Amino acid sequence: MKKIIFVAGSPHSGTTLLNLLLGSHPQIAAYGEITKLIDESTRDHYINLIEEGTEYCTCKNIKTKDCPFWKSFLKEVELGRPFADLYQFALEYTANKIDGNSAMVDSTKTLIALSKLVNEIKLGKLKNITLDDIIVIHVMKDLRAYLKSSKVRYKVPNWHIPKLIYYAFRWEMVNKKIIKYVKDNNISYHHISYEKICFNLKSELESMCLSLGCDYSDKMADLDLSNSHTGLGNPKRVSTSKSKKVSYDSRWFYDFGVNFCYMVSRGPRIFNEEMR
Repeated sequence: MKKIIFVAGSPHSGTTLLNLLLGSHPQIAAYGEITKLIDESTRDHYINLIEEGTEYCTCKNIKTKDCPFWKSFLKEVELGRPFADLYQFALEYTANKIDGNSAMVDSTKTLIALSKLVNEIKLGKLKNITLDDIIVIHVMKDLRAYLKSSKVRYKVPNWHIPKLIYYAFRWEMVNKKIIKYVKDNNISYHHISYEKICFNLKSELESMCLSLGCDYSDKMADLDLSNSHTGLGNPKRVSTSKSKKVSYDSRWFYDFGVNFCYMVSRGPRIFNEEMR
């Protein structure tokens, strides 16, 4: 079984949902965007959010600063531990809490975070961890759904088509770079579609578990069960109405601007159709 599961993808593409699904597996602990607290370049901002008491953990919907895992983890951060030591702490915490083989999920999603982790592994800074122990789960949302999510998130006016076209080409670039990096570094890789998760959940999870080297568990479909300690990020992770079920957001069907942008963005459209 793989020991580190890195969830990669562009923003607003389903990484939060996938993190929750993985965290419901009995052998897997999911820590959300944990690298944001490990990496010194982003650490201070997110520590401040936790200390302010505005962030909640998915384990019991308690404040992140009161979660047993994050309390222990932040003590290590305060001691000035380097990147590899903090990652090692999360791995060992997982192993101590789960009987038998175990894995941790890092859904920081960015290529910068992935490359930082891979470089630390290549340098031998994580004990008993090699590149064979990591797998990248690359989740992609249909370009049209991604554009609608971005449009809503960033409050893009209906008339601002150039902004949507920019988002389309950025989506293509981000996802192609992830694929190229994984291939260049010979890292285990599993592609998963956000749409297929929503419409064909069990078979997609079974396929993913095969890549992870673990048995599928029916518990994965129950988002209320959790070895998940997602203490930062998308508010949906602790939403009582939305995070407990898998449902598809079809608002893009009726958005003329999104569909027009899709048709005129030839490169991203072709890539989207290739990856579906």
